[in-house]
Amino acid sequence: MNARRLTTNAVGIALFILLSYLSVELVVFKLSFASFPIIVVSLLFGCVDGMAVGGVGEFIHQLLTYGLTPTTVLWVLPALVRGLIVGLYAQRHGFALSLKQTAVIVLVSSLVVTALNTVVWYADAAIVGYPIEFTFVSIVLRFVNSIVTAAILTAVSPQAVNLIRKSGAGKR
Repeated sequence: MNARRLTTNAVGIALFILLSYLSVELVVFKLSFASFPIIVVSLLFGCVDGMAVGGVGEFIHQLLTYGLTPTTVLWVLPALVRGLIVGLYAQRHGFALSLKQTAVIVLVSSLVVTALNTVVWYADAAIVGYPIEFTFVSIVLRFVNSIVTAAILTAVSPQAVNLIRKSGAGKR
């Protein structure tokens, strides 16, 4: 790993944490673009880097927001999975994805992460002991939110990847 790549990952982690705090939390879902750096780094360098950005970024976010809890690791898993899915797909396609391929992998990763976050949310409630009402409506709203977020991230991510590559920081 070269210094530029390591620096890009570090900036991705910092951006992840910043975007985590700039999210809008509603009753049943959270509108956040914190996954943007995971996607960009995964598209640039693959799954190991994407998982590092997601895992370290989410772990630090969890520590700063909630402290170390019995479920901290569970909350880190979805960010790791996003980096894994997007990164493996990018690697398999030689890091040269069309807009359609980018849209598909961002959408698939978003839906998988939303399902995983829903399971973690339920597990967190069971382990920590707070009440949670899972209604069909709230789950549907979470997936609608995921699709909208994926569309926005698909529109922005390829441009960010191209800019980083042009700057020279995106060299593998």
